[in-house]
Formats: sequence, C-alpha cells, structure tokens
Amino acid sequence: MIIFVRLRHSAMSGIGSPQVASASSTAGFRKAEIAVPEAPTGIGQKHLPIKSKEERNLEIMERFANGETQRKIAKDFGLTQPGVEYICKGVERKTGRKRLSKQAREERNKVIWERFANKEKQEAIANDNGISQVSVSRICKGVKRKDGRKRLNRQERKERNQRIRKRNADGEELKVIAKDYGLTKSRVGQICKGVERKIKPKAKNEERDQAIRERFANGETLKVIAKDFELSIARVGKICKGVERKVKPLRSYNKDPEKEKRNQAIRERFANGETLEAVGKDFGLTRQRVSIICKGVDRKVKPLRSYNKDPEKEKRNQAIRERFANGETQKKIGKDYGLTQTGVEYICKGVERKTKPKRTVKPEIELRNKIIGERYADGETVNVIAKGYELSIPRVYGICKGVGRKIKPKPKNEERDQAIRERFANGETLKVIAKDFELSIARVGKICKGVERKVIPKRGKKPANE
Repeated sequence: MIIFVRLRHSAMSGIGSPQVASASSTAGFRKAEIAVPEAPTGIGQKHLPIKSKEERNLEIMERFANGETQRKIAKDFGLTQPGVEYICKGVERKTGRKRLSKQAREERNKVIWERFANKEKQEAIANDNGISQVSVSRICKGVKRKDGRKRLNRQERKERNQRIRKRNADGEELKVIAKDYGLTKSRVGQICKGVERKIKPKAKNEERDQAIRERFANGETLKVIAKDFELSIARVGKICKGVERKVKPLRSYNKDPEKEKRNQAIRERFANGETLEAVGKDFGLTRQRVSIICKGVDRKVKPLRSYNKDPEKEKRNQAIRERFANGETQKKIGKDYGLTQTGVEYICKGVERKTKPKRTVKPEIELRNKIIGERYADGETVNVIAKGYELSIPRVYGICKGVGRKIKPKPKNEERDQAIRERFANGETLKVIAKDFELSIARVGKICKGVERKVIPKRGKKPANE
C-alpha cells in the first residue's frame, strides 16, 4: 500500500514494527510503501474503531497491572506516557505499588519512622518502600533520632537560639555550645551575632606594654618589637599610641657611601642650574628619580630654556612681531611665512600694536553702500532698500550707520494703527489684517496689544472653493 504522509523526525523514530520499503521527499511530503498489518497495533492510528480501541486499552491495562512501566507501554503502542497514564487510571498493580489504605499507610509510616530513628538513610528507606526520598523526608518530619537530632519547628528553633545566646553571653565558648546542640561552630556564631557578652575582657599585661612603649620610644621599629613579643604590628601600634619617640629610627636606604657621593654630586649640579633631563642622562637615571633625589634643593641658577634658540627662527619671529606691531593681520603674516594664524598669535603674544589694520572694502561695495546711504537720507524705507539690494533690514541699518547717516525713528502712522485696532476689535484675525496692510503678524499683534475684542472669531473649516 502506497501513501503520502508528512512525518516528523520523532514520529519516524517511533516506528518499529512496519517495514519501510522505499522513500523519496517532495515538497515536505514523503512517499512511503508500508506493509500494513491485519490487526491494529495503534502506531499512527488516530481514529481506531471502538472495538479495536477497547481491545488495545484492555491490553495496556493488563500490561500495566503486571508491572510494566508506562513509558515502555507507550513506546510499544505509539502513545505518549500521559496517554497511557490516563488509560490506566484506577488500575491496581500486582507489583505491590498500589494506593494504600489509611491503615496500611499508617503502619508503613511507623516502620519508616523506626528505621529513620535508628539512623538509616532516607535513600535506602525510599528504595525499600518504592517511594521517593522527598516523601520519606516529609513522613519523618518531627521524628527524634537516637543521635539527638530532631527537626525543629519555628517556635522550638526560636527558644533554642535564645538559650544559645544566653550561654554565649555568660562566657561559654562557641565550640562547647555547638557540641551540645549538634551544630557547627560557625552556625552558633551566626546565631550569637550581635549579642553583647557579660564576661570581662582579658586582663591587660601592663609590664609587657610598658616594655613595648620604652623600646618604641628608644627608636625601635614596630615590626621588630612585634616579632619579639609575638604580636601583630597593628596591636603594637595600638599599645604605643601617643608615645613620643626620643630617638627616631634611622632609615636603612641610601646608606651606600658610593650612592651618597653620587646623590651629592647630582644635587650640586641641579643647584648650579642643570636640568633634570641632563643630570639623569649622565648618571643613567630617569628624570623622576633625579627629581626625588633633588627634592628640597634650592637652585642657585635657573636653567635657560633651550627652545627657540635657532638664530634663523629668532630672526623670523622678530620680523613677524614687527609686521604685527605695524598693523598687519595675523592671517596675512601666517600666509607669507607658511604658518597658521594660531602660530602667529603665539609668536606675537604680548606685542603692542602701533596701528590697527584697516578693513579693505571693494570699490563696488563702497559705491553700493554710498547709494544706500543717500536713498535712506532721501526718505526711502529700509524695507524697500533691503528688498532692492537683497539684503537684510539689520544689514541696511548697519551700512547706513557706517556711511554716517543718522537712523531716524520710525514715524508712527496713527490712522493706520487705529484702523487695524478697530478691525481686530470687530473680530478679524491678525493674519487677515497683516495681509491687507502688508505687515507681519507679529507687528500687527504689537499694534493691537491691550485691545479688547467685541467679537471673538469662530474657528471653522475652510470652504471647498478656497
């Protein structure tokens, strides 16, 4: 029999009894020639006849009752383990693993308690009774074992912890308390954390402390004293706190006579004005090391700076400074000498200029500015002039000031402003008024400032013909 089926990998792996003769895949389907048995086995059969399904379920129940696992049965019948579990619901197994009655469960639990009290492991008890270790742990909750260990509830644990804290406060050692309660020393320490002990602190060894202070005052180091008295350096430091030393301990470093001679020579050369780099190079030391050796030395002569000592550069810089002082711009000087404007500015730092450079104006621009000034003097408005020359209004004002024309105050057009205010008060919008008078909306708003409107315009959609 040839059929076309869409099979997943898991479904193919579950096929055991049918024999697959040939297979070829096309567009996700698989062509397979399968020998179908006469009796239904349940493999890949979603819709079995009622009689066949009943027979299969009876066989599953019998096999489950005889002790077979649900997983094995599911594999043989091509079912899932939950499906077999659902079929076998309520079936008692002949292996002894069945639902116990209340009396039988109590008897089993007594046996488990006895075995647990006799120090048997939960795992062994669970295996013998065919239950999980978690179940054994739940059954044995609250059972006192012969070794004194007992699972305490919250109230019992609270009372126990109070007794432990009391014993610790009275001076008992954590080790002893831990042994009595079957706990670890660290656990007892956690319980007792924050408890103030009533026992007195250890007595001070005044003789030893006095000897330590004397040795420290006479110049011995904390490390040597701590080693002799078998104490920590921090402890010796606390004992010697506030003690004034009669003799300060000599430092052990730089006691080599050759090094001392070298360092003296370094200091002399540094005091005479030599640089740290030059001294360090001669003695094979770093600049930082020479600086540490020469710390606190007063220099008799300060070293001259070595940069800008090239005579050609000095001549060039002097020429740059002169040109800058005579009024030439930094940009032009930089262009001539192949330098940046910033470089020229650095060279000319502190130079006072005799004359400031004049801005050069092209003759056509100068003529334009003169004409603008004349037109403005003849009474033309700045707006018209700006529009004619494609300039901004502030720029036209600037040109007129530069030409020497006095900026006239704008004449107030009272009639126009009154008409604007009336139209605004009657409900017309700023936009419409500004359009009619060829003004900006902001200008119309300033004119209408403080005007109370008689009619507020209603907002509405624009007509379709607009």
